[in-house]
Amino acid sequence: MIDQQALTGEAVPAEKGFGDNVFAATLVVRGRIQVKVEKTGLETTISKLGDILDNTADFKTGLQLKGEEWSNKVAMPLLATGLVSAPFLGVSSATAMLFSAPTNTVEILTSLHTFNHLTLVSKKGILIKDGRALEELTKIDTILFDKTGTLTKEEPEVGKIVVCDELGEDEILVYAASAEHRLTHPIAQAIVKQAKKRHLGLLEIEEANYKIGYGVTVHLKNQVIKVGSARFMNREGIALPPKIAEAKVLGEEEGYSLVMVALNQQLQGAIEIRPQVRPEV
Repeated sequence: MIDQQALTGEAVPAEKGFGDNVFAATLVVRGRIQVKVEKTGLETTISKLGDILDNTADFKTGLQLKGEEWSNKVAMPLLATGLVSAPFLGVSSATAMLFSAPTNTVEILTSLHTFNHLTLVSKKGILIKDGRALEELTKIDTILFDKTGTLTKEEPEVGKIVVCDELGEDEILVYAASAEHRLTHPIAQAIVKQAKKRHLGLLEIEEANYKIGYGVTVHLKNQVIKVGSARFMNREGIALPPKIAEAKVLGEEEGYSLVMVALNQQLQGAIEIRPQVRPEV
């Protein structure tokens, strides 16, 4: 499980398997990893992002450019006036005249204005990739977000529980929470939290075997419980019933995932894991 939030904005750690790409500056939160380095230093995505942010700091607003233009236009007239007046007013007065142009103030204040706004938004966790956004912000009435992590909390939540035939929702949730309660990743914690919310007791697990990036297999008396992704079920030779397969396709379209729950090699249900929308949204 790889935490890519600092780079991609996604709150839920990404499952990675053999052959998958990983990014520099991301964090392994569960399991072990061996990587083949293909890009280093300036070639990495995080380095390119840094270059973009550096360019943002050098961005000049339209007001700054106008201030510089005005300063350049009055520079020679002011210099000539200062030289002519120096014999009559003295060096100090002539020098003061050179710095009396209001365009100098505009040039300085607009630079501070831009830097101040970049500092304020960075403290709120917002990175400005293009300085033009600062100028256009007052004209914007619609914002498009390309990542769910921007509008959602770090912790996901349980949505609907899809059941097949034999077991009910609470039974599916109890099996899943019992299998996952010792794990620390956000999806496992969301399932356990939902079980506690329904005041459901957990079962005593005798043995557990966790497959990184797939799921967990636990033993309970004469029963074997498997909890994990559809990829995990496929690996374990467990077929998805039509009802679960349809829910999986729908989840992919709507942006949520399913945690499958199997009992003795038979898929009994699935738990929807949805992002939690921030209250201020």
